[in-house]
Amino acid sequence: MFETYLTVIGRIISDVNQRTVSTGDKLCTFRIAANERRFDRDAQAWTDGDRLILEVACWRKLAENVAVSVFKGDQVVATGRVYLNEYEANGEMRSSLRLDAKAIGPNLSMCTAMVQRPAREGSGGDASAAAEPVAA
Repeated sequence: MFETYLTVIGRIISDVNQRTVSTGDKLCTFRIAANERRFDRDAQAWTDGDRLILEVACWRKLAENVAVSVFKGDQVVATGRVYLNEYEANGEMRSSLRLDAKAIGPNLSMCTAMVQRPAREGSGGDASAAAEPVAA
C-alpha cells in the first residue's frame, strides 16, 4: 500500500553475487554502506559519523547489468524500495534493511564511466551507430 523509496550513495562492501532463482529470473545481491563524514572544528579533522548498511537486491535485466558493471569497493548510487527483512538464524529472530533496487549507477563524483547500450532488436547494427544523429 505505502511503499518507502530511498536513494543511497555509498560503497559496495561485499562481493556482488548473481544467481538464477527457481522462477528463472536473475537475482544479484550485495551490501552497501553509506558513511557520514563530518568536519570536527575543535579537532580540525574529519571524523566518521553514523553509518547505514543495506542489503541490495537487483532483479532481471538490472541484475545482469549490475553483475558485470560494479564490484566490491565501488562507490555507487542505488535507488529503490526499502523494507525491513526479518528472518530466523540459529534459532534467533534477526532483521536487516533491504533495498529492492530500481536503478544502480556509479557515483560519478568518484569515477568516470563509459555507457554501453545493447543493440536494439531489429536495428541491424550496433547501438552506438543507432544513437548517432543523422544529418539531413
